[in-house]
Amino acid sequence: MPERNWHVIFTFTGQEEKLTKFIEQRLKGINYELLIPRRERYERKNGKMEVVAKTLFPGYVFIKLIMTHKIFYTIRNIPRPTKILGISEDGIKIISDEEMKPILDLTDDQGVIRILKGIAVGSKVQIIDGAFKGYHGIVKEINKRQKAVKIELCMFNTCYKFILGIDIVKPVEEDKARIG
Repeated sequence: MPERNWHVIFTFTGQEEKLTKFIEQRLKGINYELLIPRRERYERKNGKMEVVAKTLFPGYVFIKLIMTHKIFYTIRNIPRPTKILGISEDGIKIISDEEMKPILDLTDDQGVIRILKGIAVGSKVQIIDGAFKGYHGIVKEINKRQKAVKIELCMFNTCYKFILGIDIVKPVEEDKARIG
């Protein structure tokens, strides 16, 4: 059985949501996944800073499915300017999982790259909930998609690495940090 692959559909900038609605209407009963990568950023509105999600690749919608001729023509005939990128004599271009990995690693389940609140690899954090509440550690890895951090805690003259939810750690000011 053929496997689902990632493809890219092009439309006018700002029409990504409308395109996904048309796809959802036309591809009922078909196993597919749509992704419009966005990133959060701060913008000033009415004198206040607000977090807004902006499209990362304006005009592009990623879709993961088994592309058949019927599906291809269904997408191509959507009444919006749409084009499936990478059509050639060899067939339709497939975006490999390796090419999609950076995007998927950065985005969450809603396809948004969230703003991290001062947590970076190498920074010192305090655990604010759970069994290690009150301990301080150093961030070794951040997995934004799973909203998790790998923390190194040093206890009893030995350093251990733990994977914790990003919501139970907070950044620590350098002068207040006591590791372990």
